[in-house]
Amino acid sequence: MNRCCGPVRSFGRRPWFIVPLLAAAFLSAGNTYETLPLYPLDAISEDFHSREVADWEAAWVTRPAWSWMEPFFSGVALAASGGACENIIRCSGAKWGAVGPAGRWVVQPVWDRIRMVWDPVGFEVDSGGKKGLLNAAGRPWIPVRYEDVDLLDHGFVEASLSPGKADVFNPEGRQILHGVEFSSDAGPDRIWVRRGGKYALYDRSGRQVTPLRYSDFSPSPGPVYPVMVGRSWGMIDGRGKQLAPYAYAGISFLIGRLLTVNVGGTCDTGLMKCSGGRYGVMNLSGKLVLPARYTCVETADREDGTSEIRAMEDIAAMAPPVTPRPGDTRCTGGLWTSFDGQGRTLFPEAYSYIEFFREARLARAVKDGHCSEKGVCTTGKWGLLDRAGKVVTPFRYDWLDVPGGDNGTAFVIGRRWGLLDARLREVAGAKYEQVNVDGEAVRFREAGKWGVMDLTGRVIVQARHERILPFREKVARFSDKGRWGLLTSDGRVLVAATYTAICQQRNGTYAFSRSPGCSVPARELDSDLITPSGSAPIRRRERADDDCSCKDALFGLMDLTGRELLAPRHSLIRVDSALGVSEAVAKASTVASPVSVPPGSVWVRLNQGGVCDGRSCQGGKWGLADLRGRLLIPMKYAFVITEKDFLVRVAEGGTCDGLWFASRCSAGTKWGLMRLSPVAK
Repeated sequence: MNRCCGPVRSFGRRPWFIVPLLAAAFLSAGNTYETLPLYPLDAISEDFHSREVADWEAAWVTRPAWSWMEPFFSGVALAASGGACENIIRCSGAKWGAVGPAGRWVVQPVWDRIRMVWDPVGFEVDSGGKKGLLNAAGRPWIPVRYEDVDLLDHGFVEASLSPGKADVFNPEGRQILHGVEFSSDAGPDRIWVRRGGKYALYDRSGRQVTPLRYSDFSPSPGPVYPVMVGRSWGMIDGRGKQLAPYAYAGISFLIGRLLTVNVGGTCDTGLMKCSGGRYGVMNLSGKLVLPARYTCVETADREDGTSEIRAMEDIAAMAPPVTPRPGDTRCTGGLWTSFDGQGRTLFPEAYSYIEFFREARLARAVKDGHCSEKGVCTTGKWGLLDRAGKVVTPFRYDWLDVPGGDNGTAFVIGRRWGLLDARLREVAGAKYEQVNVDGEAVRFREAGKWGVMDLTGRVIVQARHERILPFREKVARFSDKGRWGLLTSDGRVLVAATYTAICQQRNGTYAFSRSPGCSVPARELDSDLITPSGSAPIRRRERADDDCSCKDALFGLMDLTGRELLAPRHSLIRVDSALGVSEAVAKASTVASPVSVPPGSVWVRLNQGGVCDGRSCQGGKWGLADLRGRLLIPMKYAFVITEKDFLVRVAEGGTCDGLWFASRCSAGTKWGLMRLSPVAK
């Protein structure tokens, strides 16, 4: 059996796997419309602009002949020739290659195994148990003669002949080192190499630029590198010049403009975990901008090139003894002081908790409390500060939501919820069971029912609905007596609550069902838990835009106004964005000759006869339609999935399971490629 893996991008020494789901998710993400859908939306959104184009049609690029085909990444798709495949892992008798959007082989199908790699783009191939790399054009890059190959972040490659014996290649594919024990990425022009248990930095030509003396290093892309000599840590630059003395128990990974250091403790590599000691902050020149005397420090970079530091002193004696919850240990219970990236105090007062401003105008803070570094406070009062340290809301709240900018901000007093408007005035007192601020409206819960108010606190819809899910494009789903309808942010009912399920909004549409086996179950997420000061945790409800869950159901499709576009007679409906075009296609487009898009800027994938639950299907036949229900690809195929540049991967023969991607197909299934285009008149 030939075994293959999906696309991989290396991250340091540990590659992380990108499942094919990612490509399909990208195609359906967001609601960026460039043309007007077929339905009027003046009352719903101002983000739509009008233009309609001709009908579309599908034509074969390559008729089904491949035994498997993966999604397109960077303009190529992995494909198998011959043999029989259930998926990319379970495949026997096949040879693997890669095809381009014209259906021609970029990498000839001669390999036992293939996977895509990044930084730069290429292919790892396997033949007879030996591995190598091909470049993006399918030409040899690293010879296929190694037991293993590891593409590092910046294009260096470690190719292993046997455990503890490897060759190193630079990003141009030239071998620069032989017989090394280990190598690791150190930026675009440096690589760490271990020989005899010690590390040194080498450049792209294979020249050693530091002594072979370091017993460990903290991962860094440069231009500086935390290193260990003996049992102490210091810092060097890319030429080996010492920037910081070997005086630290640990130095953090370099992921920004500042590094955290520990003195007096026992730490692992990268400062991921330390026992004891005190913490400080070092800049990239090796200077301590904050002395190592704090119990806890955290840093954050801003887009404007500046940085922030939070540092916690020893446990505050003013706070009553409180037993920390699991996970709340070293960084809990003290007073936090804010500093700029130079170590200068930002505000004269220390707080039990204060968050980073980053790019925001305001930050939340807590006084006289017992808090963790995550803002979980068992005592204390919450308020808001501006960048000058001015208190813009009094410290009187048991909890404050993240400030909503031009929208409102929810608060809690005594386990009751209220609302601050954009000017931070209390426009709704603390009398509700919950308040959720969406971009265009505020949902509130009272006496177990949900209603809607505007951003000034004026009640628009009385609390009478069982559930109201988040508003999107000024429309929300609501339920009464287990049935679902649509509601606008100004309180109008677009669709009465008559459906057993209305699914999550996708690309300006809703799939719906009247079948008895459908529902919209509420999800409970750990992130929905908050802890108001002085009380037990509260679970924030109806925060997630829950999707439907169905069994043996039939689905239809409606637009944002509630008008039914497709009758409920399909086993599954999934709406994909049609605006996924590559940079090459976008650049070729001009104002005079724009890239055409279908009505509604979407494609509608349909399944008939499958065993579906609203989120995936087993079997059935798939086809492709537009928003008018006009079939571009008849519902007779094992699977169809849209791609960038108006391509469609099509599986024929047998059956497939999946939704965003085919997770499994019967062994006799063959894959081909279609292209969609406007009908020429």
